[in-house]
Amino acid sequence: MIIQLRWLGALLSALIAVSVFAAGAELEERVPVELVLGVENSWAPYAYENGQGISVDIVRAAYSAVGRSVTFRSRPYARVLMEVESGALDGGFNVTRQASTERRFIFGATPILIANGSYYFPPNRVMDFKGLREVPVGTRLGLIIDYEYGDDYENYRDRFFESRVGRQQQIVRMLMAGRIDVAVMFDRVASYTVQSMGLPKGSIVKGRVHHSSKIHVVFSKASAESLRNAEDLDLGLKIIKDSGLYADIISGSVSLN
Repeated sequence: MIIQLRWLGALLSALIAVSVFAAGAELEERVPVELVLGVENSWAPYAYENGQGISVDIVRAAYSAVGRSVTFRSRPYARVLMEVESGALDGGFNVTRQASTERRFIFGATPILIANGSYYFPPNRVMDFKGLREVPVGTRLGLIIDYEYGDDYENYRDRFFESRVGRQQQIVRMLMAGRIDVAVMFDRVASYTVQSMGLPKGSIVKGRVHHSSKIHVVFSKASAESLRNAEDLDLGLKIIKDSGLYADIISGSVSLN
């Protein structure tokens, strides 16, 4: 009887130890892991060179709403994409959702913002066309390196002589110097860039809207956590939209920097 009791006690101890280990492992799985996200450094006021800006505030607030902490790494846009794709970063933004980016990255359901991009011209050479098919063949077009300009642009890009640069200020200077005929810039970014350069209004002229981009955080296909990270962001965005915080951030009336 004593031997049986000892055996039973040993068995119970082993079972308890296994249960404690399993519970601990399950708890560890639930502990939120800090995210490391890359953010481009030349898309003010959404993303400044110092790693702050409207889109950064949106992402920070959304993850904070679901108990996740985030470290941001400021990078040139092309490097953000490269490091997310390789798995060096968990994710990155501000990325337009289109066929080319969907092949490379994991997306959540909800964009962090929607931004309109328009045609911009030198003040003495304004052209009027309703869409890409009306742009004359051989037009010199200024764009940002590795930026996406919508699926429709991919269908017509062979019509243009592209000049791709790394910064918004370079596009403005090329327009003013007549080195390009037209540029595609996001409207809020164009306005901020002209103002920050100390230029008068009318230094470049806005034309028709080129496209509307759904801007996302994208996640690495190299990480098993990416689907969870995308779902947490979707939930956090819903929470801050329902609370009104999102509207305050996007309008610029609230800054979390």
